[in-house]
Amino acid sequence: MNTEKVESCFQMIGARVVDYKLHNDFVSIDGNEKKKLDMTHTISQIGKNSDDCVLGIMQLTLKIQLWKGKEKLKIDLTIEGCFKAPEDMADDEFEKMLNVNGTAALYSIARSFVLSNTSQVLLDGKVILPMVNVVEYSRSNEKTKE
Repeated sequence: MNTEKVESCFQMIGARVVDYKLHNDFVSIDGNEKKKLDMTHTISQIGKNSDDCVLGIMQLTLKIQLWKGKEKLKIDLTIEGCFKAPEDMADDEFEKMLNVNGTAALYSIARSFVLSNTSQVLLDGKVILPMVNVVEYSRSNEKTKE
């Protein structure tokens, strides 16, 4: 299949890890630990640029905790991404794309980053973040802003 026919006009230009903190008391994890994941995102910029497109910058912050007895693993991770769309896309439509598609793209990177890093700092096991319904996440985020 020629993917040019289904390529979105909304594209990620790039991403970077802005902040990463890890506290780990575990030697290994077995999947029976209690887990908590908090996720927030912020859109820091939306505007036109000289290349006839709209640019948006957003950050996704994850706070991950695992614990079992006195052992704890805590990760704070912030990833920033830059996204673009054609300049004729309305700002509100672009913001919706950032909220859903931007969050999905950055969360995918975060999942891979956390899995890779925790597999290197633990003798056994790794942290696999759950799949998240970003449409539902965006809806619940909109409700909290009202």
